[in-house]
Amino acid sequence: EELRTPERGLFRYKSQPEEMESSLFSVSTCMETPCKVARRFPAAPYKVLSAPGLEDDYYLNLLDWSSEDQLAVGLSRDVDLWNASTGRASRLCELDTS
Repeated sequence: EELRTPERGLFRYKSQPEEMESSLFSVSTCMETPCKVARRFPAAPYKVLSAPGLEDDYYLNLLDWSSEDQLAVGLSRDVDLWNASTGRASRLCELDTS
């Protein structure tokens, strides 16, 4: 049995019209080299949170930002939450040291 490529179907390719091929290769300068957009950072902080009892330990992960816009901070024996949407702070729990 001889294998034949169907005249119409998956394996038949049509060549692109001349004008479309030329438009595909007209790349803007931004596409040739990545454009770097200068980002501006504010000189003053947006918000300053007090964190008494925050351990100065490189290996501890005492901050966590949730998908619900809340920041959890471990401070000495407490875990406090700060809601970025409302600006309210609350205590999640206090751990017993004994």
